[in-house]
Amino acid sequence: YLLFGLASLFWGLHTMNYVIESLSTPWWLYWRILRYAATGGFAVAITLFYLRFAGIRPRGMTRAFAAYWLSGPLALAIGGSAWHPFVDRYYQGGLLLMGLVMIGAAVYAVWRPARSLPDLVAGTWIAPR
Repeated sequence: YLLFGLASLFWGLHTMNYVIESLSTPWWLYWRILRYAATGGFAVAITLFYLRFAGIRPRGMTRAFAAYWLSGPLALAIGGSAWHPFVDRYYQGGLLLMGLVMIGAAVYAVWRPARSLPDLVAGTWIAPR
């Protein structure tokens, strides 16, 4: 549940974007870098949580997701405002694909065979009668 806690923390940072309505121009780039880091951190943490919850642990997936998470904020930090449209389009698009992986893991977790007594109890309680 550490991953779920991290996802909640990142989502809280992401949501600050809706609370702070205006920012001075010199701080805008730093704010966007923080927002991309928070959004990517949320997507990675919640996707890894769902994958582990479903019992799916492909080798290298954690490192690959972490590398992708850092790529957007770093690209924006290195390229500055000129790279913002590129990062906005391709980095955010990749996070949407990560969301599809998360949904697939959740669906798999629902239909996989139960492995423990609590899973069996939950499955029989939820199953239609």
